Amino acid sequence: VGSKASRSAHGTHIPGLTSLAYGNGSRDSTGVPELKKAVVEDDGYVEFEWLAHGSSAYTVRAEGVLPSERPQGEFDVGLWVTCNCPDGLTRGGRTRGGRMQMGHRLVVCKHANAALSTVHDPEAEVDVELKLKKAKLEAAERERQRIESETAEKKKQDELMPGERERIESVLEKISGAELVKMIREKIKTVEGLKSAASLFSEDLMPKLKYCFRCNSDYNPQSASERICRVEHPDNCTHTSCEGSWTECRRCNKCFLVSRDQMTAFLVSGNPNDRDDVPDDEGPYYFEGEHTSDQELVDEEESHYFRDNIPEVRRRCLEN
Repeated sequence: VGSKASRSAHGTHIPGLTSLAYGNGSRDSTGVPELKKAVVEDDGYVEFEWLAHGSSAYTVRAEGVLPSERPQGEFDVGLWVTCNCPDGLTRGGRTRGGRMQMGHRLVVCKHANAALSTVHDPEAEVDVELKLKKAKLEAAERERQRIESETAEKKKQDELMPGERERIESVLEKISGAELVKMIREKIKTVEGLKSAASLFSEDLMPKLKYCFRCNSDYNPQSASERICRVEHPDNCTHTSCEGSWTECRRCNKCFLVSRDQMTAFLVSGNPNDRDDVPDDEGPYYFEGEHTSDQELVDEEESHYFRDNIPEVRRRCLEN
């Protein structure tokens, strides 16, 4: 990562280190290790070392730059924390650059946990405490506003539609999902029923389906399972080779197994000297990617069915 800045100061804390930056990976605790080395360089790079006593003597080390909100340049390599105790050998970790967050804590052994607890940055601790208090206050205010809004809406409902909310909630508690779906399907057969259902299932919640010209199907852009466009290898562009062990798509130059029986048959009856030439199964699709509403793009793709560069390993199988 380049040369370090010259050592300029010996410190008793690691800049930016707080209790939120790490956690004890063991249920046990231990005594405070003896600090043997504490070096803080101009660029924020630190080298700390402790001697911990347990069933044996162990060495705890912390070296690097702890990520923070301030830019660290090329020296922002993260903070390494290690201990040569049996648990520490599997607990050593590295926090990489970025904002220090509770969800990105180092998990360390009990010796490293005890050592790090003695070198917190006092200013950073105060800053984190203030931020946590602020976050709690903001969360409490959002909850207060939510309750206030719901109470006001409930009051309006009682004034304009007395008893209706309780009636609907009672029905929802008793009716099954299948019965509810059946009821909605019946209601949307009429114009008024469809209007009611449309107001309930807004486009923000359930957007209109889009059409993909490549896979010729409708899809919901907000559904994770429908977000990827997949098109199988076209039959008129495939060729089975190597004694039926695999199939090649000349449109995309991928090889795939129509069935696992293909490969089993080849391994049993094929030429053993050629088995290393059989490529991996590259899947049943010639295209996997984003859907498109661009018909011109699809037409352009359709005009390029075959490619010229058949890999040599497949060429040999084709010649067999």
